[in-house]
Amino acid sequence: MPDFKCIKLDTSGGVARVALARPKHNVFNIDMMKELIAALETLKADREIKCVVISGEGASWCAGVEVADHKPDQVGAMIATFNRMLELIEGQEVPTIAAVQGACLGGGMEAAIACDVIVKSVMADW
Repeated sequence: MPDFKCIKLDTSGGVARVALARPKHNVFNIDMMKELIAALETLKADREIKCVVISGEGASWCAGVEVADHKPDQVGAMIATFNRMLELIEGQEVPTIAAVQGACLGGGMEAAIACDVIVKSVMADW
């Protein structure tokens, strides 16, 4: 398994746990989406996996796609990478669960609804 910088991956007991780990709000950038694609491709081929759970570290699940990746010279790559990520989430042969807490906005919401199930927790700091 590659050494990821923007996500964390743990597989045990037939459950794959993928954590979005790009502080502060786990905003998708091209590198993060490529890491998620690599993980999802590996998981799709692993016959031991029975479920994929995608969560976010920190206060947010995912607050969208990086604004800097919307530049004219990057937008084509960003859209293609984003679409491939969504295809792989939807195309898993096992159930996918978005374990959502905090902000789930824009492209983050699209990734969540690509999952089979969304479980939302409310984080209260009061």
